[in-house]
Amino acid sequence: MLEYSDHFPTTLESLNGLSSEDAITKLIEQISLHPTDARLFLLLGAENAAFGNTDAAEGAFICALNRAPNFSIARFQLGLLQFSNQRVASAFATWEVLDALAENDPLRVFKAAIEAYSMRDYSLALGLFAKGIDINTSNIPLNKDMQQFVDEIQNLLTESRDKDEVDEEKAEQETTAHFFMSAYRTH
Repeated sequence: MLEYSDHFPTTLESLNGLSSEDAITKLIEQISLHPTDARLFLLLGAENAAFGNTDAAEGAFICALNRAPNFSIARFQLGLLQFSNQRVASAFATWEVLDALAENDPLRVFKAAIEAYSMRDYSLALGLFAKGIDINTSNIPLNKDMQQFVDEIQNLLTESRDKDEVDEEKAEQETTAHFFMSAYRTH
């Protein structure tokens, strides 16, 4: 179960304007005071990813899930990180639990979109990303990240049409790397 307490809004506000390094330090301080709050670990994971420390980011997301196994956004972010590090099987295993969410839950829809993308079914992926963005009203930064993914797929399709023949494996790796690194930048 996710712990909610009065400290979180203050902590979140105190992170505004901080560099990733300073935000990480602040979050570690808060975690020492509130070690059961999975949300702090989620933020720590995101900040570590933005800072380029993917191992620490993965560890923080796992800590969030250890404290709150049903914390869907932490599970989704962990899977994104794994997927971006070309650990596709791990990502899909992490995301498997998201299939228990309602069919119209944005995280489940985004998961399906990424699965379609990984199978190079770009048309299906684009449709699912559009659906997920449309129904996701609670996490606007995630919509921005998913829109970047859509833009990258559209660029890939445009380049493919322009070139007659595209090295899909190289384009897919470049798209994945660019999208996922930008997904962890601060908004």
